[in-house]
Amino acid sequence: MLKLYKWFLCALVVLNFSMSAMAADRYPLTLINPDGREVRLEVEMARTQKQRSIGLMDRSNLPKGQGMLFDFHRPVKVRMWMHRTYIPLDMVFIDEHGYVVGVHENAQPHDKTVIASPGLVRFVLEIGGGEARGHGIVPSAQIRSKEMDLLSKKP
Repeated sequence: MLKLYKWFLCALVVLNFSMSAMAADRYPLTLINPDGREVRLEVEMARTQKQRSIGLMDRSNLPKGQGMLFDFHRPVKVRMWMHRTYIPLDMVFIDEHGYVVGVHENAQPHDKTVIASPGLVRFVLEIGGGEARGHGIVPSAQIRSKEMDLLSKKP
């Protein structure tokens, strides 16, 4: 019985460690639309090449109001796709000054079509499919965040 208890306790510790390693830090992010309306989101950050390459792959859901912000650390031409992505996504392309320069709505799960940024961007925000239109997110909207310094940190 003691061996079983020790095994169970060990398994519980390993499971807890695994779950906490999987839990992503989320940061508040506000998008201000051209009409002044604010959209508040909670985002995970993808700052490293590995984090950006995995993105939202293999996830079965994305709660409304949550997303992932990809930081490329400098303006670049970005190419995204939906390989191994199980949920439709909107991709919001954002320049180095925090302004939305383009929106790709409802990228479809598993689609290997390349989705290119409309020019040089520093960030891509991925949110649930249809949320960009629902929130009125359009070019010239701007990102604001108390954690803006997190966006400029190097990996």
